[in-house]
Amino acid sequence: MSDGWILGLDLGTSGLRGVITDETGEIHAEAAAPLTDQSPTTWSAALSGVLLELKPHLSRVHHIIADATSSTVMLWDNGVSSPVLMYDDGRATQEYAAIRDQLPADSAAHGATSTLSKVLWLRNHCPVSSGTRIAHQVDWLNAQFLGFPPPTDWNNALKLGYDPIREQWPDVIEQLLSPLSPPKVVPSGTPLGSVQEAVQDTWGFPHQCTVHAGTTDSIAGFLAAGAQALGDAVSSLGTTLALKIVSERPIFSPSHGIYSHRLGRRWLAGGASNVGGGSLLEMFSLEQVRALSKRQPGPKRGIACYPLRGVGERFPEADAKKAGLWPDKHLPEAVRFQAIVEALVAIEKKGYERLHALGAPAPQRIFCVGGGCRNAMWQRLRSAQLPHVVAQTVERPPAWGVTRLLADEGP
Repeated sequence: MSDGWILGLDLGTSGLRGVITDETGEIHAEAAAPLTDQSPTTWSAALSGVLLELKPHLSRVHHIIADATSSTVMLWDNGVSSPVLMYDDGRATQEYAAIRDQLPADSAAHGATSTLSKVLWLRNHCPVSSGTRIAHQVDWLNAQFLGFPPPTDWNNALKLGYDPIREQWPDVIEQLLSPLSPPKVVPSGTPLGSVQEAVQDTWGFPHQCTVHAGTTDSIAGFLAAGAQALGDAVSSLGTTLALKIVSERPIFSPSHGIYSHRLGRRWLAGGASNVGGGSLLEMFSLEQVRALSKRQPGPKRGIACYPLRGVGERFPEADAKKAGLWPDKHLPEAVRFQAIVEALVAIEKKGYERLHALGAPAPQRIFCVGGGCRNAMWQRLRSAQLPHVVAQTVERPPAWGVTRLLADEGP
């Protein structure tokens, strides 16, 4: 793919962002619009705002590719949608309990927040007809350009129960979804069709503009960090801590909260903990975090700490009953702060060790994305404890990262 510019779109939890690049990755234009809620009406208004700002450049765009929040899903029937269930919506506890023992042990569809559990909840609580379709957030976005419900990509399909190794839907998933049908699945980057004429006329896209299957927001963020070689890893230090590493083989271990996405000819293995930057805000204000993070770390005191804000952990050990362990509140605030950061680094280190023990390569380069990258103490402690830390990660938006799926030399 080397002709024309690329429009990358990232539909997330707080906003929609668009980036126009050429095939080398140089950015020529950017735009963003906030989201006040999660609904197709709000998404549509944000999309119009982004396209309006980018309109002077759209005549040169020959390719469109998008990412969106993994496991955000709805039912869709002739343009009318059910409520949107977000990635972290956990209401489908009864639905998951009813299917848990029927799922393959290594399926990414385990859990009440999985796409499969949420779709079953929607099926049980919303009107369903012969024309009702399952639509991930990214499917809705692609349909705005195509004019028809498209196939989904193999990364967004994972938590609906798709088998990325055999590249097919297991029979049990089709049976559980009935009378709904699972969507057709294609590899990320696959051409889905041309931009419909009405959209061309409104926004000025050329007639030969192609829409491509995209991916999830986390994978777009991984690519935006610059990681793509075997052994490249990305630690996302946001509200929660998420790790991913490029592997030659897939790794699935639900008991450790680990699953794998396809990434070109390779795999992206990883997991997400429930601890992270949000743990610091449990004990400190944002102003305190900013001030304390600038301090030099003191001597390590070995204070026992596992800073879970609620009950339950996903990775590097899946334990629904695990409770948090916090530093004694009578300790000086600098000591408590460092103890929490040390615990976050230890959990990150254990996560990479767990992935390696299960067959992933040892990290060769660890890139960093998210707000934690700007926490100086966190970075100093990571540099002391983790191998091959890349401190000079260039932060680019996921909307740029998703365009790399169409680069001449993809992962």
